[in-house]
Amino acid sequence: MRFAANCVALTTVAVGLAAAPAAADMKLHFIDVGQGDATLVEFPCAAMLVDAGAEQNLDYDGTAALIAYLDAFFAARPELDRTLALLAVTHPHVDHTRALPQVAQRYTVANVLTNGQRSGSGGREQHGLQQRARASRSAWKRNRLGLAAEIGYQAVTLGDGFPLSGLSDPVIDPIACPAVDPVIRVLWGEIQTSNHGLGGSEVRNLNNHSLVLRIDYGQGSALFTGDLEEEAIELLVERYAGTHRLDVDVYQVGHHGSGNGTTAGLMAAMSPKLAVISMGPPCRQGMDWTGGTWVGRSYGHPRQRAIDQLEAGVTLSGRDDPTVPVATGTYTFAPRTLSKKIYGTGWDGTVVVKVQADGWVDVVETTGQPACPSSP
Repeated sequence: MRFAANCVALTTVAVGLAAAPAAADMKLHFIDVGQGDATLVEFPCAAMLVDAGAEQNLDYDGTAALIAYLDAFFAARPELDRTLALLAVTHPHVDHTRALPQVAQRYTVANVLTNGQRSGSGGREQHGLQQRARASRSAWKRNRLGLAAEIGYQAVTLGDGFPLSGLSDPVIDPIACPAVDPVIRVLWGEIQTSNHGLGGSEVRNLNNHSLVLRIDYGQGSALFTGDLEEEAIELLVERYAGTHRLDVDVYQVGHHGSGNGTTAGLMAAMSPKLAVISMGPPCRQGMDWTGGTWVGRSYGHPRQRAIDQLEAGVTLSGRDDPTVPVATGTYTFAPRTLSKKIYGTGWDGTVVVKVQADGWVDVVETTGQPACPSSP
């Protein structure tokens, strides 16, 4: 039976004794980094980061925005000693990995979780992080790198024996808070099953090997699906049918709200109370040094099809019916009025969601860039 590969150092971080803030809740900080993913998960006794992507062009520096946000967070939580108990990278694309070197060198990273891959537009950054964790096994290399301790490392593969409960171990879940012990599980990883059911191009698509993470905090929960696309999402839903593993309160919308990152089947399995899209603002032109415009506008994020599915599946309403730009294609947007609790970093700036142990969930803050005009 094989369900995980390259487990380097199963190191539990002693974070349970850290002083708790006044409110013993979990907060999900969907950080505005432009067209990319970076989500800080704050617990009463620790913090973790899911992805460290960042838009980078002549108009915007998402890496600087991410570092500024993390600096301010750790300044407000000095008892955490600038430590990320876990740095999880869903897959090696640059909009999920660009800021990894800066994050890994600026803060203490106790554990690293990836799918183990090295190719892709963000392969250099993910591979570098993996190599840093492996190098930390050597006392001499730790000293040269300025590391105080070995970095726990786990590369998750979806093999034939992958458990239906999801995978968890001291690297995947190194956090134990005194009042509420969060539970962190991986539900998907690099596909290595003998009969996966995907076509050749689908299995070669790095998005379909994205880590899928579930975080439980008491009765509250959140799901991160990276950039998993609909063919793999169907397999994910099929795998966990009847287990309630996908039934969550908060959904980070897959693939930045693209038309292939969310399905009706997934929405039915999750029945989330609210959803947050990590994407760039549709109004930013964002030319990079090559003349390319790899921004939310050029991808057409978020796409109308995804918003339709979210409007049908998100259970909470009460956003005061905002009108936001939604893509009908690449570079083309139309105003759309939302009735459900659907947020986007490209519309709202950084979105902070509070999750209480009794299952109460709501957005408590949106801050940063102003939303784009309703008429693109």
